[in-house]
Amino acid sequence: MRSSTPTPSGCRAAGGRWTPSPAAVPTRHQLDAIVPDRPVLLTNRDGHGAWVNTRALEIAGITRDTPDPHDGRIEREPDGTPIGMLQEGAVDLVAVPTASAAEAHEGLLAAQSHLFSLGVTGWQDAMISAYPGNPDNYDVYRAAARTGELKARVVGALWWDRERGLEQIPEIVQRRATGQVGRFAATTVKLMLDGIAENFTASMLEPYLDRCGCPTANQGLTFIDPTLLQDAVRELDALGFQLHFHCPRRPCRASGP
Repeated sequence: MRSSTPTPSGCRAAGGRWTPSPAAVPTRHQLDAIVPDRPVLLTNRDGHGAWVNTRALEIAGITRDTPDPHDGRIEREPDGTPIGMLQEGAVDLVAVPTASAAEAHEGLLAAQSHLFSLGVTGWQDAMISAYPGNPDNYDVYRAAARTGELKARVVGALWWDRERGLEQIPEIVQRRATGQVGRFAATTVKLMLDGIAENFTASMLEPYLDRCGCPTANQGLTFIDPTLLQDAVRELDALGFQLHFHCPRRPCRASGP
């Protein structure tokens, strides 16, 4: 767990990397038994969800009356009370302290050193953007590349903001133009289309099944409107971008909770 100075509406303790299981949803009560008096947020290992305690929910103002965001889900108890598990975009309802640029720079160099020890000398970073608890890593990579501290070859996937439309394309083009420094090249665009099967947010052509094998009302989440997606792909392709898609719709059926 990483402890930080709290923000007015944020978590004091943030960390994670735990492995989720489709068979069970962790609860706020389990965390409350360990840390009852201060907010805690623990992201899971795939980054598609976070486990929070009651204090974190209280500070964020998340109650049974809080609607699910369009790109996420608040797991709930039978009466609608949040159970302590936030999926996908619902994680953004809880503010967490952001690492400083210096901390992010240090983290990049530590990660590079570890990967080099494993024989990995290049990678694609699939999210060049700011995200909960982290500053925009675009400038972090550029700074390290400019000084020569970035010794690996890295392709950066510029993040498609699913809250916006085609108007962001000129900004993406500009980021590509200024994002090719040394061994770093921000030449790809990442389009996040849906969630993952493990937490039943992956978009399916058929509904998830319940424990009895009966269809539910849940077919997962779709983050980008299909018509907008087609238009975006055509424009980005014409501009010479490599496109990185996260999980298109799946034809299979999966068992839900």
